[in-house]
Amino acid sequence: MLPPEKRISPKREKAVMALLEQPTIAKAAEQAGVHESTLYRWLKEHNFQRHLAYTSWQMKNRSINRMRQTMSEAVNLLEKVVKDEKESTHARLAAARTIIDRVMQ
Repeated sequence: MLPPEKRISPKREKAVMALLEQPTIAKAAEQAGVHESTLYRWLKEHNFQRHLAYTSWQMKNRSINRMRQTMSEAVNLLEKVVKDEKESTHARLAAARTIIDRVMQ
């Protein structure tokens, strides 16, 4: 995804972040320090929409990359739990089920 062509003001940037963090427009407007009607007006603007979409895309990609970086550690931990006879049967079975479920998907 290409970044938006134009920069936006710090106030609008704050509104973009609030929209991505809050469950409602009303709460996002409150967090951003703008009136709800202002936020609705901004949401109709093409450049603001592009910034919102691009920022959301960036956040998702960063999260996915972080998960990829820790995936090996997670698999190693599951393997360790499955093989560790000192672990409870319940923990070992849960780890084994997790591995099997993910492989079979």
